[in-house]
Amino acid sequence: SEGALLEGLLRLRGGARRTIYLAAGEGEGDPAATEAQGYSGLAAQLRSEGYDLRDLVLAAQPAVPEDAAALLVLGPQRALLPAAAAAVEAWLERGGRLVALLEPDVVSGLEEVLARHGFELPAGTVIDPDVGAIEGGVAGINPVIRAFANHPVTRQLGPRAMAFFVRARPVIAAHKPHPDDTLQGLA
Repeated sequence: SEGALLEGLLRLRGGARRTIYLAAGEGEGDPAATEAQGYSGLAAQLRSEGYDLRDLVLAAQPAVPEDAAALLVLGPQRALLPAAAAAVEAWLERGGRLVALLEPDVVSGLEEVLARHGFELPAGTVIDPDVGAIEGGVAGINPVIRAFANHPVTRQLGPRAMAFFVRARPVIAAHKPHPDDTLQGLA
């Protein structure tokens, strides 16, 4: 849910940096869109928490700005160009924070970057056999998460909390890129 995502983003916030850059230019989700698939609620909550949201056209920018508290990639519909993915990689290597919401069956251009940071992104869609069809859709493709790991991002979620996703891509915390890294699945 947007609330769970907001909670996770708030836990990423660090120091005096209060700008979140939103990747733009490859068909990403619109933070001004108010329809059900839009991100206006997330944008409003982030602004109410004191964040300044700025678009970042990665294809035209040689680097993620130094004042970025996080980079938010909202479901790109086309692959980021190699130079854009390299800018994200360089920023992550400098300690940057990335939140990538990647759609099933869409090549984002971030697959290799995320693989170098320990995450596998298998093709396909997460299927939840316990969830029926929603509004005439296909049964099982909108998973409901009922169990969360003990982690600062999920700590505020109680034992009865649930998160609902409209289609979800599998992400696997596969390996630690550095021996002292910690990778943990959250849901």
